[in-house]
Amino acid sequence: LQALGLSGTKVTGKGIKYLTQHAAFVHSLRCLKLCYLSGLDDLGLLEVKGLGSLCELDIFGCCNSKLSLAACSNLLTYRSAENQLTR
Repeated sequence: LQALGLSGTKVTGKGIKYLTQHAAFVHSLRCLKLCYLSGLDDLGLLEVKGLGSLCELDIFGCCNSKLSLAACSNLLTYRSAENQLTR
């Protein structure tokens, strides 16, 4: 599996954590759509770091009190540093 769309579902950060730890496709997933998830929080977003082959993450519409700009920035900084290491 290379792409997974969970947009508009009731998936929470806890579900994302479970996905990154137990899904068989963790190492092949390249695209993850998490648009309009009201249950997505900072900790759940940071779990995305466990998806090493992820190239595209869509969190459009996830602006809520549970998700901060700092967590988004942290994830981008992590990915940018990781890409620098693999070049």
